[in-house]
Amino acid sequence: MSRGRFVTGWRLPALACFIVAFGLSMVHWELFNTMPDAASAMQTFHGILQHGLGSTNSLEKVPVFGVHLWFVPLVALPLFAVAPVYPTLVAAQAFVLALSVPAAHRLALNTGMSARNANRWTWFWALHPLVLGPHCGLGEGYQPTIFAITPILWSLALAREGKWRGFLACLCLAMACREEVAITTFGIGFWVWWTLGKRKIGWIAMAMSLTWAAVAAFFILSHTGNGQGSFMEKAQASIQLASHPAWGPVFFRIPFFCYLGFIYLVWGGFTRKSLPHLVAAIPLLLVLFLEENWGTCNPFYHYLATLSPIFFLAALLESGPEHVLGRRWQLCWLFGIVCLGLWQGRLIHQGLHGADRKSLVCLESKIPRDKSLALYSPRGAAHFAWGQDLTWMDPTHPIAEFTLIETGRKTPGWWSPQERAGMEDQLAKAGAVMVYRTPKVRLWALRDHRRIECP
Repeated sequence: MSRGRFVTGWRLPALACFIVAFGLSMVHWELFNTMPDAASAMQTFHGILQHGLGSTNSLEKVPVFGVHLWFVPLVALPLFAVAPVYPTLVAAQAFVLALSVPAAHRLALNTGMSARNANRWTWFWALHPLVLGPHCGLGEGYQPTIFAITPILWSLALAREGKWRGFLACLCLAMACREEVAITTFGIGFWVWWTLGKRKIGWIAMAMSLTWAAVAAFFILSHTGNGQGSFMEKAQASIQLASHPAWGPVFFRIPFFCYLGFIYLVWGGFTRKSLPHLVAAIPLLLVLFLEENWGTCNPFYHYLATLSPIFFLAALLESGPEHVLGRRWQLCWLFGIVCLGLWQGRLIHQGLHGADRKSLVCLESKIPRDKSLALYSPRGAAHFAWGQDLTWMDPTHPIAEFTLIETGRKTPGWWSPQERAGMEDQLAKAGAVMVYRTPKVRLWALRDHRRIECP
């Protein structure tokens, strides 16, 4: 494989992957800024810059690594220090995702494809809906789990080449993206042990994954944030519940099997040729089946993103001795794109429907920009992108000076009426007063209790 052919084969698809992934997130940001974790990601990075890794989110009462452990996504920190805006984080994530494209091209060539067919399969990966969709599957962009896609795909390519040191290094990078990625890397280790027949390397990969999962869930997270919200902690509790006789019906969840059917369709179907390579996906699917069942209701959620490299490899091996990206895969890809478009359209409709834009524009002009602002339900609002740049992770500010709560829009990450009521009770106990109210918007002020009037 010549270097020139390798580079020209993946350069344009990688650029397209970056542009589309970044563009999808920016569509949501520019339209209505309803990314549920946008505020959380922004304030986390602000907190790290101001107070280091020991900074505490005073609003949610957890440290930076109190719920999840994510280290690789900190590569965005130097860029964020220069340009402390949310698109910086999304751009860094899209760039890392684009770095998976050369791995897809390399994997295609290593399965014996011609350069022409390898280029086609590279485009198939770069613009696949289950690669791009999780980048903003909840109407948001920044998710540390997405960073794991690239090292996982590289690990599969290196495993096919027998480059085991690089393979193990990629698995370590993947696990450092977020702690539950260890479930996927465990599955890959089992694939190496069972399907590829490399017993020693498979054992090492599985042992690394189990060790990191145990250390992350039961030692680090349990001491830094009591493991509240930790994927591993919830999974452990759910496995215990699922084993109870009264929970027998839990194993007949229709959405889960619909998800499996969707995977079968968008990746071109699987037979005995590719099934042995799908064993790598079983551990994560099993955990999601037992715990985060809602995560499989939408295949574009980031929880499932780390399985896409496994499905891509299986699709490559399923394509037959000709290794041609035929009409079968083209139609499956088109079906996935249509589904992604429908899902994104649904997000946009729900995000825009019910928005009190007149009030939001008015409040933006009334709230001083040097005041801290927290946004809830959703954690973003049209015309309030500037609010995301302000800091509420600073321990010297126990609560935001202004808290905007929207009730008119149902979006991903939408707060339930009970959650909103609990938040507003906390605000009232802290001395905040509601200074503006419409049927769809409420604004609480901690210190300045003057009523805000909007025409």
